[in-house]
Amino acid sequence: MPTKKLFVLANSIKKNHRCVAGREIMSGTDGKDHLGSWIRPVSTHDEGAISIQECRLEDSCIPEPLDVIEIPCTICENDPSQPENWQIQGGATWHKIAKWDLQVAANLLEFPSNLWLQPGEKQDRVTSKYLVTLQGHQSLYLIKPENFKFLVETKPWDGRKRVRGVFNYNLQHYNFSMTDPLISQKYFPSIGKHPDGFVDIENHLDCFICVSLTPELKGYHYKIIATVFGI
Repeated sequence: MPTKKLFVLANSIKKNHRCVAGREIMSGTDGKDHLGSWIRPVSTHDEGAISIQECRLEDSCIPEPLDVIEIPCTICENDPSQPENWQIQGGATWHKIAKWDLQVAANLLEFPSNLWLQPGEKQDRVTSKYLVTLQGHQSLYLIKPENFKFLVETKPWDGRKRVRGVFNYNLQHYNFSMTDPLISQKYFPSIGKHPDGFVDIENHLDCFICVSLTPELKGYHYKIIATVFGI
């Protein structure tokens, strides 16, 4: 049964559970670690979300971005929309090996031409039919945004507050849902009382983000900001 060694780049909120993702760490013939492709560990319940209990480490903490962990897995799901998905072994303990520096993540920045832009669709969603037409498709990227800021808004259908991340990338404007729990704790501990509007960050020039696609919902995969680094 394979064990995946992972440099964590996201542990975001997903339906009261978590979505964990990162780059696989593989040992080379030179005896050194090398970073491979993206891996997203998934469960067999709640659209693949990982429960807090399932991702607890030996010290009862849960993995954070920049952690290096080992995860017992079973099989690759071979999902064309989310090709990074590997099913976890239920009941197995996750192990933390190390924590790496922020610069390691910064060295992994990717430069796609766009973030899954589908002609005729809104910029924050994409269909499965379109994704399977993309050559070398991946559902996770680590990118450097421009003019990044937060947007707090009240949802018209239930009156609750939500936070989104707005930014430019390669001359295109994007507005994605934020699912980073650490950012929520730091910037919006009392989100229900926060006024609507844009929230600037002082060091936005230094930040970079992990963006991801959600599982399909009513025909669409929605685009989210799973982690914000450097702020």
